Amino acid sequence: MFDKDIRLFGKYAEILKKYSKDNSSESEYKFDLLDNSGVKHICYIFETMIGLYMCAGMIGVIEGKKVDSSNENRNIYANIMTEQVQKNKNNLNRIVQYMVLSTEDGSTDKKIKDAFRLRDSSDIELEKELMAYCCAGLEIIDEWFKNCTTYERLANVLLNFIDNYSSEISSDGQL
Repeated sequence: MFDKDIRLFGKYAEILKKYSKDNSSESEYKFDLLDNSGVKHICYIFETMIGLYMCAGMIGVIEGKKVDSSNENRNIYANIMTEQVQKNKNNLNRIVQYMVLSTEDGSTDKKIKDAFRLRDSSDIELEKELMAYCCAGLEIIDEWFKNCTTYERLANVLLNFIDNYSSEISSDGQL
């Protein structure tokens, strides 16, 4: 699993590019904010696209929402390179484990066994399921931040966002 590029299309690619740095992109989707002097600046909430992708995946799983992105415009895309995917493979696998534990039907023993069995490249279905949760998570993130026009508003929304989702994470930062 997670041994190739991750590619998102259409509005999900736009959201991914809007809220994270994307130096390799031919087309930018800017998230502009005004400072206290009224000067417009480009802002990024996430340092990397893979960071946003993982956060969106967790939010989608926490909210229990999935989106089918197969009908999105293929001319608009964002590509997370294999190198970045593989650097974050352990985190992606943990998100998949959390996804299986929290969403799969069946006995607790079966869920634990499924979540912690060795994942190999043949688990394409789990990657697709995570993608569906990520796309839903991207929509949720966009809903939170799309109306931010100033740094002050962004700070307030970020605090509310973190407060809203921090109850899902224990005090030691673990799921």
